[in-house]
Amino acid sequence: MAELTRWSGNTTSKISLYDKELDRLAEFVRNHKRVHIFGTGKIGKGLGHYMKEAQLPFAGYVTSPALACFKKEYVPGECGIIMGVSDRYFPEILPLLGFMDRKDICSLTSEKREEIGRIFSIDSVKENFWINIFTTNQCNLNCKSCSSFAPVCPPDFYGPEQFEKDISKLRGLKLKTISVLKFTGGEPFLHPQIFRMFACARKYFPNIPIECYTNGLAVKGMEDDRLKELAELAITLVITEYPLKNMDLKSLYEKLDRNAVSYCVIYSEGQKYFSKRPLNFTKTTKPHLFSQCPRYKMCDSLFLFKGRLYKCIYVLASEYFNHAFGTRLEVVDRDWLDLYQVSPEEIYQYCITRLPYCGYCEPIEELVPWGLSEKKITEWTV
Repeated sequence: MAELTRWSGNTTSKISLYDKELDRLAEFVRNHKRVHIFGTGKIGKGLGHYMKEAQLPFAGYVTSPALACFKKEYVPGECGIIMGVSDRYFPEILPLLGFMDRKDICSLTSEKREEIGRIFSIDSVKENFWINIFTTNQCNLNCKSCSSFAPVCPPDFYGPEQFEKDISKLRGLKLKTISVLKFTGGEPFLHPQIFRMFACARKYFPNIPIECYTNGLAVKGMEDDRLKELAELAITLVITEYPLKNMDLKSLYEKLDRNAVSYCVIYSEGQKYFSKRPLNFTKTTKPHLFSQCPRYKMCDSLFLFKGRLYKCIYVLASEYFNHAFGTRLEVVDRDWLDLYQVSPEEIYQYCITRLPYCGYCEPIEELVPWGLSEKKITEWTV
């Protein structure tokens, strides 16, 4: 019997606002003529990279051996220090307290410092990097606030010939680590040649995990021969259960077990929520808030679609949104990578870079009760 793993969705909060720490950091920088970061390790360098992307100027780094020099340059109220080390190194900054006004020292919480050190570390990306293969924007559900805009999309599919060309090129780049390939959508099983794409991915990546994210509805009526093919290709299904009357997937799980198909299940106890990240058409979201996006907080991954790599699903799908609503969300060259004109190091750097498109995204993650889309623009806006 295949192993069945379940984990719960959010059932406690409808609205999740960004924390205020990055606002406090930005204000600290604005209130000082010159700031330095204390520490040149993973956290310090990550913080420096974040500040550069967030358009928060800093003069450089300070370490323990250089504190005497910094003391000579220090002017109360004008010079600031931002802590870029973990708590265990705080004893090293005790000399600062001997000559600095505490108002000139900024320390984010330990959790926020560690988060920034992880998110903006190329080494972290290299060790936990994966590729999402965007198969199609079509879906057999109609979810409100869908992140790929599926309810309002004209049909579009990743052609298998283009996919084989792209996956071969991706293999040839010899990235340090691709921990998993994840087929996504829309609903991947609405792609008429999805099994051809599965076989192609397994051909070029014979030894890494391959997953397919699905709602399971299109798999329920699948013939056993097809299911056996999934097992032979070692494709793991990641099945999301939705609160629909016809969503009883018990018979599907029994079929998957009989055919030795690997799968796991995402379901919500109680109310299911969707993550809504509102768009701001004025493109005026403050640069220092870009890292509040869940794609920066949680994902060291990129989407592969038609010869391009995308950090953000909104960038990939903006053309569909504009077509549906007559909007003018602009995607520029720096928002995506040309798979055929990029090196591994440029890919890793892109993963920790603020995109021009980030100006459109409000720093809010709103958890809205799952429901059917009415195809209204307000499902994706403030």
